[in-house]
Amino acid sequence: MRVGQVRVIFTLPRQFGTYSRALAYIEWFTPLREPDRSSGLHHVSCSTRRLHRNAAVIHVDEIARPCHLIPKMGQAVDHGWTSANVYELFCCYSATIDYKLKFDYRASKCPL
Repeated sequence: MRVGQVRVIFTLPRQFGTYSRALAYIEWFTPLREPDRSSGLHHVSCSTRRLHRNAAVIHVDEIARPCHLIPKMGQAVDHGWTSANVYELFCCYSATIDYKLKFDYRASKCPL
């Protein structure tokens, strides 16, 4: 299992044929390691390839479950961080995964 940030869920336009499965553009984080002994959380950071974010297009039914990412910020908090930009400006997180909850894009309100 890998942790990734879903950037967009989409379908291909008709000009590319009749491929009807929904797709997701994912930016990956580093592989999960053993959980931290004190918190039980996994530590992840942005995965890069050739100095750019490691990303892929996958079928949405390959997305297994949601994951909560908690920034590892130390003693100081940058007051310029917002919920809209923290994932772009910060790249080390603790991850908690709900192994009981499964992702089902068809149950969402997304008009795919």
